[in-house]
Amino acid sequence: MLPTSVNVIVVGAGNAAFCAALAAAEHGVSVLVLERAPEDESGGNSRFTTGRRAAQQP
Repeated sequence: MLPTSVNVIVVGAGNAAFCAALAAAEHGVSVLVLERAPEDESGGNSRFTTGRRAAQQP
């Protein structure tokens, strides 16, 4: 069941979205994260990089 009101709505469930949701929650506001993809395909680009950060070669 969806809440009747929230302070912040985050669209997407990738790394950046979850960072935004966490930052908002740490400031004491209610957060709703919406993801369109099925659960086994969610995660944005993080899904394809397995959470690894891109590194530049010297």
